Amino acid sequence: MIKKTLKIIGVILLLALMTLVYFLLPNEAEKLRSDNNALGYLELLKKAKVSEPNPNVYASSQITPDNSLFEGVLALQRGRYGIAEQKLKPLMEAGDIDAMYWYAETILGSSVYATVEAADLFVKAAELGNPYAALRLTPGTTDCKRYLGYRCSEEWVEKGEVLLKARAEQGDVKAQYYVNVIKNPRSKDDYQRNIDLVTQAANNGYYIPLVDNLKRLGNYKSLTQEKKQALVELLKLAANNNFVPAMEHLYDYYIDFIGDETAYTYSIKAAQLGSTNAIWAVENVSVKRANDNYRKPIVTAYQFALIENELVPAKNIMDRVDYMIRKKAELTITEAEKQQARLAADEFMSQMTPVIYIDELHPQHARFGF
Repeated sequence: MIKKTLKIIGVILLLALMTLVYFLLPNEAEKLRSDNNALGYLELLKKAKVSEPNPNVYASSQITPDNSLFEGVLALQRGRYGIAEQKLKPLMEAGDIDAMYWYAETILGSSVYATVEAADLFVKAAELGNPYAALRLTPGTTDCKRYLGYRCSEEWVEKGEVLLKARAEQGDVKAQYYVNVIKNPRSKDDYQRNIDLVTQAANNGYYIPLVDNLKRLGNYKSLTQEKKQALVELLKLAANNNFVPAMEHLYDYYIDFIGDETAYTYSIKAAQLGSTNAIWAVENVSVKRANDNYRKPIVTAYQFALIENELVPAKNIMDRVDYMIRKKAELTITEAEKQQARLAADEFMSQMTPVIYIDELHPQHARFGF
């Protein structure tokens, strides 16, 4: 009896070990992703080689100024939660289900009572047909563990997928991607299918899947020169179509491998589209450039600090830039230079055209960086 029991235990352990090895060894899709990396996006790479800056500022925006949600979602993207609430709540109360989703997203985690309200609103929006509200109720997610609790269930996941499919059938590009993407690709066919879906989304102006996938390709330093070049070309394709996170990612790449000047160019463009991350980057690059014989960057740093403070008011922004100038540049800014910076800030803000680059499945980009 004991021998039989030990034999059964041995078989179970062997099966468990084989299963573990199966999941630990790279599958076919993982190997292709490692081998090909950014080079797998053949159609998009071909398109990237002839890509030019798109004059349509909103080419990659899912929510444009003609949409009643624009001001509220833009405020949320900037972290202006009070303004977002003010803009979204009337729309929600008027019956806009999408506004209900975004309002719930805005108040989630702000207080105990607001979080309870947000959870109830996600449920209500899901019941009324918003697929993204239903998917927010996926068990095991951070939000379900921290905020949404017992409201989360697999039933909501199933409903969310059904709702997404309905939107996909109506031509919704975003829904077409998420309803068809294979979350854990294991075969060559899975790998290629996902590339085709990313390509289809990008061709229709939805660049979040592409940039998300590029971010997962590994540390730049581990890539071959050919893969680095492909990565940059794909990011430029998205950036040329005014997708702000691609510009921000290019900034990181150029800072690490090419130099401040090219990075600075992308930061300015992203800042014109309303990126607070880019505005902060311009402040930093400007301070690094300044010296006793070249004081213009000091004015630029102060100019963009004023812009940042206007978009996302905070008590320490101006103190921070003063500190940066003193510590990094070992200089001080004069009152005349401050006045010059204020005039430049006003002019720059008058020419800004903010775009929205977050969406329902990526609402946290502004809070934690893309």
